[in-house]
Amino acid sequence: MKCAAKIIGPAMWALLCHLTLAVGFGQSDSDLQAEREVRDMERQWREAWLTANTAALDRIHADDFTSVPNIGIVSTKAEVMADVRQGVFRYSRMEQSEMTVRIYNTTAVIVGRTINEGHRGDRDVSGDFRYTRIYVKRDGRWQAVLAQYTRIARRPEDVVVRYIKQVIDGRNLSILEEIFQPDCVLHRPEGDLNRIADVRAFFENSQKTYSEIHTEIKDIIASGDRVVVRLSHQGIGRGAFKSRLGMYDVKGKAYGWEAIAIFQIKDGKIAEQWVNRDELGILLSIGAVQKKTE
Repeated sequence: MKCAAKIIGPAMWALLCHLTLAVGFGQSDSDLQAEREVRDMERQWREAWLTANTAALDRIHADDFTSVPNIGIVSTKAEVMADVRQGVFRYSRMEQSEMTVRIYNTTAVIVGRTINEGHRGDRDVSGDFRYTRIYVKRDGRWQAVLAQYTRIARRPEDVVVRYIKQVIDGRNLSILEEIFQPDCVLHRPEGDLNRIADVRAFFENSQKTYSEIHTEIKDIIASGDRVVVRLSHQGIGRGAFKSRLGMYDVKGKAYGWEAIAIFQIKDGKIAEQWVNRDELGILLSIGAVQKKTE
């Protein structure tokens, strides 16, 4: 019988031997130890960003570190650390999951998922992301040399919930460009809003009407590019409320109303909206009209 190595060739024989060892024994002890160390670096990374720990972030990032966030800009360590020291980044949540670690001698490649909540200056950078992070071991310690993020596309209903919670209730107008298409149209009882500039002006003016507002989503149904929401609003008046019947003073008054809104989502953003609200309910709650008694 001929030697197996002569039949299949020395290169293929070496490959089969390597695969057999890999299947039979899995990762080496050194690789397992390296994976534990790198996973701990990820824990330190998360804690350092959440606490804005400048010293820890400086230690974790290598001098040749490169960052590529989901918007595509490329930043060096010096640029990232300058923003950190100036308080540009503020994170309140980093929930990491689905993490895999691959060890290649002194290089570690991590692929994972993270749900972040935070800001870069005035811009909301919250979202659900896939990320890749690469660590290199130098002089006995692991340091990050690359971080790259890709935003996971939101479901249409997620876009609507974010709009309600962060724009309507939270009054965060810095994310309007992330929520709405540039040529969006909102069909509201007061009249149509065309483009983001109109939407921004509407919400800026609404702050003169309500000192606060809270929304309860009672039903949300998504089908294709459409989302239908049944909801109720509760607000405290600050000025005058405009209805289709005229202007009403609501200063200091607590009032609420029901509404149904239909959204069309295009490429992860709101392209069109139709709103139908219970204006009679509003007028009853502020005492502008009275129920008829027998």
